[in-house]
Amino acid sequence: MLMCQPSSELLFLWRLKNQEKNCTSSLDTEMCAHLICAWAEEGADAMGPDGFFHSNAFPPKKLVDTLGAGDTFNAAVIFALDNGKSIQEALTFGCQIAGKKCGFQGYDGIV
Repeated sequence: MLMCQPSSELLFLWRLKNQEKNCTSSLDTEMCAHLICAWAEEGADAMGPDGFFHSNAFPPKKLVDTLGAGDTFNAAVIFALDNGKSIQEALTFGCQIAGKKCGFQGYDGIV
C-alpha cells in the first residue's frame, strides 16, 4: 500500500490479488491496482482497471469530532476488501464508518 497526503485527506493505492477479472496486461499479472481518494464531505472515489467508482458521504446528524476520520475511512476500506467485498462496497463502507466516527468524540463505540 502506498500512502501520501494531498490536503487533509489520504490517498492510497490498494493492490488486490486478482479479484477483478479484467486486469489489464500493463499491471502485474497477479495484482490489480485501485487508486482511492477520500474527499471528506464530498464522499470518496476509486479508479482501477474495472472502472470508476463513487460513494457519497454519510455525515452524522451532528458533527462532533473529525480527527481520525481519514484513518477510519482507510481502515474500513481495507477491512472490507480483506473480507471479500467489491471496490464499490468497500468505498461505501469506508464512507459510512468515517461518517459515523465524525458523530462522536474519539473512537469508543465505533463498532
